[in-house]
Amino acid sequence: MANRGFLLIINAANNEDQRNRNRLTRKHLRDVSDPLDMPESQFHRIYRLSRRTIVAALHFFSQGNYLKAVGQDYFTSMSQSSASRCIAAVNTALESMYYRIHFPSNEEERNAFKQGYTLFMEMPNGFPGIVGAVDGTQVAIIAPPINDNFPPLVFYNRKGFYSLNVQIIFDSRLNILAINVRFPGSVHDSTIWATSQIRRLLENNYATGDHGCWLLGDSGYPLEP
Repeated sequence: MANRGFLLIINAANNEDQRNRNRLTRKHLRDVSDPLDMPESQFHRIYRLSRRTIVAALHFFSQGNYLKAVGQDYFTSMSQSSASRCIAAVNTALESMYYRIHFPSNEEERNAFKQGYTLFMEMPNGFPGIVGAVDGTQVAIIAPPINDNFPPLVFYNRKGFYSLNVQIIFDSRLNILAINVRFPGSVHDSTIWATSQIRRLLENNYATGDHGCWLLGDSGYPLEP
């Protein structure tokens, strides 16, 4: 009985540690091991990526640690060169799947996404008309050289590090619908949104009579139209 209790405690601790390291629970890792919602068996069959390879890459993507630290992690123990190969393999797989990032372009698609948010909000009448949510995230980078096309200062964000301010739009299941990586970290979310192709698309839809299609955003975005 004592041993069983010990194992339960260790198991719970490991579960918490893995969640902190990879920002995913064990169940999420087991059932959905790629961020683009492709069935795990299909992902493995096409790209031949092991679970360990994916976990090592997710560790690096979520933490931004040095490769040596990723390799020494309890769940992905491997050499620095192996960790580097894992990250490169997952990057290649993700880059080849860019076509899956798709913003709803017709009424049928928009209605399907609206239905997702209606169910997700668990309210009597849901949250009608929502096709997605938008926000910016600061992705850390190494400071560009002084002789680069843009001075390093424009990449220095309000949080105190060099970054790209990446605008992401996602649906109720957290699938990415659109992404914009063209702006340095000092640029405000509202400025990125003002130049967004998705904004122009929604404006055109509104002008042609579609008044029931909305994106959710925080206070960094203007209330439009």
